[in-house]
Amino acid sequence: MKQKTRSRYLLSWLKACCPCAATVRPAALIFSALFLSCCGETEKQPRIDKYKIELSEAVKESTVIDKIPAIGSGLALKEGNSGSSAVFYSVADRRGRIAVTESSLPFFAEITLKSRNAFLTGLQAIYGLKNSDLEGIARDQDGKLWFCDEARQALYSVDPESGRMLKKLRAGKELPKYLKRIFENKGFEGVAVSPSNRLVTIMQGPLKVHGTGYAPFVRLITYDLKENSYKSYLYPINTDDYRYPSAYRISAIEAVSDSLFIALERGEAPSGYNNKIFTVDISETEPLPDKSKLKQLPEYQYFHNKDTFDEKYKDSFVKKRELIDLRNYGWKYEKSEGLAVLPDHKRIAVINDYEAHSPECLKNNGCAPELWIVELPKPLITKRRFLFWILLAGFFIAAALAGLYLKKGVRGAAKTGEV
Repeated sequence: MKQKTRSRYLLSWLKACCPCAATVRPAALIFSALFLSCCGETEKQPRIDKYKIELSEAVKESTVIDKIPAIGSGLALKEGNSGSSAVFYSVADRRGRIAVTESSLPFFAEITLKSRNAFLTGLQAIYGLKNSDLEGIARDQDGKLWFCDEARQALYSVDPESGRMLKKLRAGKELPKYLKRIFENKGFEGVAVSPSNRLVTIMQGPLKVHGTGYAPFVRLITYDLKENSYKSYLYPINTDDYRYPSAYRISAIEAVSDSLFIALERGEAPSGYNNKIFTVDISETEPLPDKSKLKQLPEYQYFHNKDTFDEKYKDSFVKKRELIDLRNYGWKYEKSEGLAVLPDHKRIAVINDYEAHSPECLKNNGCAPELWIVELPKPLITKRRFLFWILLAGFFIAAALAGLYLKKGVRGAAKTGEV
């Protein structure tokens, strides 16, 4: 119904703008269809493919692992552009013993989708990290992996082939010291790399600056690897979506462009549980001033100067919009913690943080790592506006030529005395 109404409106507009449009109605109809297909809204629902991850024979033979380890705390695309044929990296937030010659170490896995099946096809230990709590994982433009450590508030670059540490970014050293002010297990939770090779990281919860006060926003940080500089933004939380103020958790972030990201939120809802993906736009957001003293932080200002807080920081909040509620499509896990975008910008991969002995798994008589490929009705970024202007220009050129043709025909008829 909407499509027909918009089509009629468009045809009326064309006739008003170009009198010859009525004569070239087929062209108008073709243009209308092209316009609506490129720029019109759609009411289609996402298409979702669900995969249970199994151990490959190669992993069984080359490791001491005989069942799926505790992967799923983060997800990154290694290669592939198809929802049914791709390779991902996933990180474990617990240490594990994956080889006879090694002690228990943090590790990441390789997951391969092929022919409607998903297999864990590789495991790699990470060296030089003791007592870490790795959460997010991302792959940069040079093929190196980045992990975030919520226990130490740090980001690590790791060689994916050897598992050796390449670089560290730590709160209080390469990153501002105030980022150490965290609630327990609520530090860096997600990491991504933008097309221009900038790091993007987000915290699971707010900074701790006012006792148990839990601010309704978290820090989103971008880091320029070339300039070794960072910018900080505020990511808002709609507390009405959650059962109590500290119920929310930001689980993951992924870069779509240099200014558009998607983020994964979860937490206890007023009834049930939330697992939602949001788009996050920083294109019109002002970075926060680089102030590190406690009383200068927006988290402190929120609790002590609420009258002026909104006006002072309104330009530093990112713009977010709900993209998909996973629960509406059958998602049953609380710990949705891995997120990746495929190159077509239309498919999103989501994975649960799988821990065989977690209360959630025990409550459900066991669970398994599950990977979803969510195909959106339209891409997260498109060239619609560009296509629209090309089509519009083409139409008016065609209409003008048709007008000249009609005018020439009228003149010719007048000369022969037919008019």
